[in-house]
Amino acid sequence: MMENIIGATILILVIMVIRHLTKGKISMRLRYALWLMAVLRLVLPMSIGSSPLSVMNVQKAVKSYEARDIQEMPLGTVEGGGGQDVQEMRYASGYGTEYIAGSGEHIDEPGTGILPDNAENAGNLAAAEMMPPSYNPNARKPENVSGWLFYAVVGIWIAGIMAVGGYMAAGQICFISRLHRTRKEVFLCDLPDIWKKRIAERGMHVYTVQGLPGPCMAGKSIYINPQLCGEKDRLRHVLAHEYAHAVQGDTLWAVVRCVLCAVYWFHPLVWLAAYEAKQDSELACDERAIVMLGEAERFAYGRTLVGLLSGGHQRMSYSGAVLMMNDNAKKVKERVSVIAQKRKKSGIATGIVVLTMVLACGCAFTGAQQDGGDIVAEEQRQQEEAMRSVAEKMEQTESAEIMSRFAEMKDEAAQIQKEEAEMRIVAEGIEQTESAEIQNRFDAVEGEWQQTTAKEFGNLIDHIEDDVLEAAIPADSLERLACYDYLYNGAECPIGDGAWCRIYQNEGYDIEIYGLYTEKYGCRGVKMKIDGDVNTWDMSWRLPVFERDIEVMMLEATEEGLPRTFAIKVCTENTGSSEVWRLYLADRYDTGTVDLYVFDEEECKKQFRDKAGFSINEEENMVIVTCEGDVAGAIDISDYAEYTVDEIIWDGSVIGYTLEDDNTITLRTCIGLRMAETGEVLYRGLSVINCPVDLGSWGERKFTLGTPSVDADWVNGSLK
Repeated sequence: MMENIIGATILILVIMVIRHLTKGKISMRLRYALWLMAVLRLVLPMSIGSSPLSVMNVQKAVKSYEARDIQEMPLGTVEGGGGQDVQEMRYASGYGTEYIAGSGEHIDEPGTGILPDNAENAGNLAAAEMMPPSYNPNARKPENVSGWLFYAVVGIWIAGIMAVGGYMAAGQICFISRLHRTRKEVFLCDLPDIWKKRIAERGMHVYTVQGLPGPCMAGKSIYINPQLCGEKDRLRHVLAHEYAHAVQGDTLWAVVRCVLCAVYWFHPLVWLAAYEAKQDSELACDERAIVMLGEAERFAYGRTLVGLLSGGHQRMSYSGAVLMMNDNAKKVKERVSVIAQKRKKSGIATGIVVLTMVLACGCAFTGAQQDGGDIVAEEQRQQEEAMRSVAEKMEQTESAEIMSRFAEMKDEAAQIQKEEAEMRIVAEGIEQTESAEIQNRFDAVEGEWQQTTAKEFGNLIDHIEDDVLEAAIPADSLERLACYDYLYNGAECPIGDGAWCRIYQNEGYDIEIYGLYTEKYGCRGVKMKIDGDVNTWDMSWRLPVFERDIEVMMLEATEEGLPRTFAIKVCTENTGSSEVWRLYLADRYDTGTVDLYVFDEEECKKQFRDKAGFSINEEENMVIVTCEGDVAGAIDISDYAEYTVDEIIWDGSVIGYTLEDDNTITLRTCIGLRMAETGEVLYRGLSVINCPVDLGSWGERKFTLGTPSVDADWVNGSLK
C-alpha cells in the first residue's frame, strides 16, 4: 500500500503544478483527464515492473544507507581496569543468553539456547538498539506487541473507511430518496427539440423537484427546478451541461472519487485531488456544453451560471455522487472567468503536458530497479530488525503523546466547528455581493468581447463588394429539410462558407434582402438592395424555413413608387416551446441611405411587463388582464378547471407581430399556466393578448406599446 500512496502523491502534486502553469493553455477536458492517472495509481495494488525512473529507487537508496550507517555505528566505551578502554554492551537475546562485548565470553542460563558465535555482529546489533544505561535486558517486552500495534492500526483504518464511507452513503441515500419522493417527470415533447433525441438515445429522464437549489444529475436522471421549464434559454444551457456530464461518465467518476476518499481518508492530498477533480469536471462540462451550443451562446451560458448562483440561497443537503450544477461563489467565479476569457489552446503546451505525465507515470507506476537483490534484501532486513527494537522502546512514550495530542485535537476541532459556523453566517451575507461582482465583471468582459468581435466582423464585411449579391443563393431554392436540420438538429449549414443568401424579395417595391453565412460567425451580416442602392448592417439573421419567416409592409412610398418608410418583421426563434419575432422600421432617404430601427425582444419584454398585469378569478375560471391597474380583458381557463393553477407565466417566449392592411402593427403574445400538480407550464387553448405598436414620428423613432386587450377569437392552439 505504501507504493500506492507514494506514487499517487507524486502524481497528484505533478497534476496540481500542471493545472497551475497551464491555465487557459490546454483543453479543460484534457486537464480533467489527467486525474485518471492518479485514480489508477490509487487503485492498483502494486507497481508495474521496475525502472530506473521509479520514485521507489529513492526509498531503496535511503534504506540501504541507513542499514550501512547502523552497521558501522561505533560501540560506546567505558573506563576499564588498568586504564584500558574497553567496549561493553549487553545484548539480551530471545534465548535468555547474556553476552559481554569485548570479553569474548558468553554465559548461558540453564535451559536456554546458545547465542550465535559472531560476537561482532551481536555487538553491532546491540548498538543499533540504542539502549539507555538503565535498560534492563531481562525486562524484554512481549514479542506480540508489534503484532498488536499492526492490528490496532488496521482497525483504525477500517473504522475510518466505515465512518467516512457511511457518512457519504447516508447523505447520498437521503438526498436521492428526497428527489424520488418529490420529482415530477418532464416529458420529451416539452424539451427543446435538439435535446429530445439526445436524451432519449441515452435513456435519460428529466424531472422537476420543487425547492431544488440548482440543476443536478443523479445516475441517468437530470433534476431541475420547475421554474426552469418556463425559461427556454436557461433550460437549454442546463440540459447541455448535464448531458456533458453523461457523455463524460461523471456519475461513475463521482462514485470513484467518494470511494477513494473513504479508503484513503487519512491522506489530505487525496481529498484535495477529489475537490479539484470535481471542479475540473465542471469546467470540462462547461467547455463541452459550449461546443454543443455554439460559440454564440458562450456569454448567455455564462449568465445562466451567474443566475444559478444568484438564485441559489435555498439549501438542500446533498453529498456523494450527485452532480450539482451550481456551486459556491468562488468556484462559479472561476468557471465564469474561464468561459469569458476564451483563449486559443496551445499545441506546444498540450505536448509538454502529455510528455510530463508520461514521465510522472514512469516514476509513479513502476517499482524500484532490482540490482543485487540478495544484498539489498539483507541490508533491508538488518535495518528493519534494528529499527523494530527502537520502535518498541518508543511505543509507550508515543502512546502517551498521542493521547495528549488527541485531547488537544478534540479541543481544536470544537474551536474549528465554532469558527466554521461563524464563517458560514458571514459567507451567506457576502454571497450576494460576490454574485454581483461576478456579474459586473462578466458583463464587462462580455462587452469587451462583443466590441472586439464587432470590430473584426466590421472589417470583414466592409471589404465585401456589393457585386457579390449577383451570385447569391435564393432561399426558396434551398432544400427545406436541410435548413430544418441546420436550425434544429445541429447539422451543417446548407450554405457554403462566405456565401450570400437572398432571404427576401419584393419585385413590386424593388426590395431585396440578403444574408451572409460564415463558419466563424454563423448567420450574421445583412445587405438590403433597393433600386440598385445597397446598405449593409452587422446584424444576425435566421435562415428561412417556413413561408413568411420575413414580411415587409410599406408605410410610405416616394413619387416613383419606391419605398420611403417600411416595416419588417423577422422570425428569430421558432421551436416547440417558443416563437419570437423581431420588428424593424426602415427610413430611406433620397440618397439611397437607409436608417434601420429595431424593437428587440428585451425592450419589448420590459415595456410589456411594466404595462400588463395578471390575476386569477378562481370562481369564474378566468385570468384577469390589467393595464396599469385598469381591467383590459379576461382569458377563459375553464379547460383547466380540474387542475390547480399555481402561477401565471409570461416570460416572452411567444412574441409575434401582425402587419395590417391599414398600416397598423399589433404585438401578439400569450400567457402560460403553471400547474401545481405537475409543475408543467401549459399554453394550449388560451386566448391571445393584442398590443398596438406606436412607431413614433419621423426623426423621433420610438417603439411604444399601447393598451393591451384580449383577443378571444384568436386562441393559441399550437403550443403546449
